[in-house]
Amino acid sequence: MKNIEANRILLLLLLGCSMISCNDEDFTTGAQFFNDVSFELATWDSLTMKFSTVKFDSSITSSPEGLVVGRTSNTYFGKVNAAAYLQLTPDSSAYQLDEKEVRYDSITLVLEYNNYFLNDTTKSFTLIVDELYEEIELNSETGNLYNTSRFYTQRDIYGDTAMLGQKTVSPRPYTGSSIEIRLSDTLGLKLFEETFDSDNLYSYPADFLDFFKGIKISATEDAEAVIGFAVSPVVKIYYTDNSSIPSEQKYLALTNQSSGEVYFNSFEADYTGTALENITSEDEGLASSLTGATAYMQSGAGLAIRIELPYLKKIIEDNPDLLLNNAEIQLRPIRDQYASEQLLPQTLTMYYVNNKNTNISSTSYSLELTLDDEYDLDTYYSADITEFVTYQLSLTENNENALLITSTESGFSSSLDYVVLGNQQNED
Repeated sequence: MKNIEANRILLLLLLGCSMISCNDEDFTTGAQFFNDVSFELATWDSLTMKFSTVKFDSSITSSPEGLVVGRTSNTYFGKVNAAAYLQLTPDSSAYQLDEKEVRYDSITLVLEYNNYFLNDTTKSFTLIVDELYEEIELNSETGNLYNTSRFYTQRDIYGDTAMLGQKTVSPRPYTGSSIEIRLSDTLGLKLFEETFDSDNLYSYPADFLDFFKGIKISATEDAEAVIGFAVSPVVKIYYTDNSSIPSEQKYLALTNQSSGEVYFNSFEADYTGTALENITSEDEGLASSLTGATAYMQSGAGLAIRIELPYLKKIIEDNPDLLLNNAEIQLRPIRDQYASEQLLPQTLTMYYVNNKNTNISSTSYSLELTLDDEYDLDTYYSADITEFVTYQLSLTENNENALLITSTESGFSSSLDYVVLGNQQNED
């Protein structure tokens, strides 16, 4: 190992040999089970690893744990835009008002923070709400929606004058508070006046979605942060009820929590000018030798890190008496990719995959972060990969099985968390 920063695999093996060929200093154990055999401990920590960055064609983002809105830009991943799409229907079928007793006031969208953020939230930016022009349709084969899914809005068709609403915000993601965005009264009045009919759309969710297809929430191009919101936004149509004295302000509510409404996050990445500029959605990915001795993982945008151990079997071939006891992988993120290492994802997910990046195990495994708070030199992710190494050593044929590292399953659909790892030639 050149230095403490090198990514490594620690293999703990037991070397078995006959008493005749081993010296008297060998450590012996279990003589009743292993007659005339002794064991000495050996550790390898310099196995060659082959790193690459894999870009998925698409990843499922429907029904995420949080809505993600905003834009982020850095030297590693270029520019990434996050937007949320969702359907909204009445939270009650009993919306029928007396035209003579009520007066329309306003319509708003209420969004509640869910504590997630990425990048600098001290700078204000503008959130935009658009009415959808086309219906959100699930993939006909899978029944899902993806990070690459897109649907036209009224503004896409008719220009900026068709924008439903906007608001400049100074995000406070950890306050547990919410923001309220004023929407167009043209829509508000249409939805309000629909309640005057005795047989109105509020009683028929499918017909209501034909009338009001949903909304898209995005951010203006000058945004420098991504914010997370709870998956239960509410459109409130406020009105004054004059049937009592004093009069009362009330509202009709549209939510996405009542009758199977669809919602998902959409992510759009532009890698121009970065090491990932030439990445394509190919099985083998982009080798770290072509990206400055680094590999990249970013949830939402669909990037994962693939690590192969091409010379693993050679250890056994060169040392046929070795018995594997334990194998651990340690992966060190390059320094200064976040303002503080405390912001690194605390857990990553690892899969055992073949050359097509298809799982060869039904189980996922966690890579846990160990932080060096004192010296900021020995921060790393680690996981026990004994099962994978044992499996690889048991195979007689050559193969291209590998470890694939992604965000957690929930993070992959509802965040833009990222990690940049250096390969074994990267001194940072």
